[in-house]
Amino acid sequence: MKVLSLAFYFDLVCPWCWIALRQLESAKARLKVSHPGIDVQVDFRSYPLLPELPSAGVDYHEFYSLRFRDPAALAHRRAQVQRAGEGIVPPFGFDRIKLMPNTLLAHRLVEYAREQGGRGGAARGPVQRLLQRGQGYRQPAVAAGNRGRQPAIHRGPARLAG
Repeated sequence: MKVLSLAFYFDLVCPWCWIALRQLESAKARLKVSHPGIDVQVDFRSYPLLPELPSAGVDYHEFYSLRFRDPAALAHRRAQVQRAGEGIVPPFGFDRIKLMPNTLLAHRLVEYAREQGGRGGAARGPVQRLLQRGQGYRQPAVAAGNRGRQPAIHRGPARLAG
C-alpha cells in the first residue's frame, strides 16, 4: 500500500481551518474509494495565529471591530466564511461568541497529546462549541503526566519547514 503523508497546520479558533479540516476529511474519504491502495496519513499540527492575546482573552466583537475597522468589511468577511462553510460545517455562530480566547495553552496541550501519539482529534469539541454555538472556551490545565516538561509549540514560519 502506498502512503501519502500530509501535515495539517491549524489554529484552534480559526473558522477557515475548521472548513479546511472538513474538506480534508471529505477528500480522504473520496480518495479511499477512488484509490483504495493509497493510505492517507495526516500529521495534525496546531499553530496559534494570535499567541499575543492576553491570557484571559479579549471581547470577541471588539477584537474584530478593531481588526477590520469597517463594519461592512467585517460583515463581508463573515458572510464569505459562512458561504465557504455551507454544506461542509454547521453555520458559524459569530454573533453568539463573547470571548476571543488566547489559545496558547490549548495549543500546547494539543501538541503534547500529539507527541504522546494522539492525532489532534481532541481539539474538535472545544472548537465546535466556540465557532458553531458561541460557547466559552476554557484554557486547559497542563496535562497530567507531563512531569513539568513543556510540550513543543510552533511560534513562526521557520518551524514549518523543519
